[in-house]
Amino acid sequence: MSIGDRVTIWQGARLTAVNYDPERTIISIGDGTSIHSNVHISAARRVDIGRGVLIAANCYITDHDHDWLDPEDPPRFNARLLVTPTTIGDHAWIGEKVTVLRGVNIGAGCVIGAHSVVTHDIPDRSVAVGSPARVVRRWDPELKAWMKVD
Repeated sequence: MSIGDRVTIWQGARLTAVNYDPERTIISIGDGTSIHSNVHISAARRVDIGRGVLIAANCYITDHDHDWLDPEDPPRFNARLLVTPTTIGDHAWIGEKVTVLRGVNIGAGCVIGAHSVVTHDIPDRSVAVGSPARVVRRWDPELKAWMKVD
């Protein structure tokens, strides 16, 4: 793991490197990030969290899932993982009880609303909410305002 300067990780947070390889960084957390209590970050290949990110309590962030594609070969017994790196950009705010699933890229400056389940990429400077999360606002740099997305 690589943890930057001035990172705060609250009591009860859990960072797990599945299939750990000491020769590579599996979880990277940028400078000035704050990870609140009961957050679980689990990585088999790579989870990157940018600088100045705020992750509220009780979130789950992962880069993997169990191989569930064949019901004749259930995940409990097949010991295979589906793995795609996950990234959270600089200065994002991940709200309370958010789940970020494998392969997702959350852009810089994003806000993810409480209880959202992020199943696909969220572009820079967007507000996303829901399950699955969808973009409801985008930052307009000319107007310097959050604009509603239809």
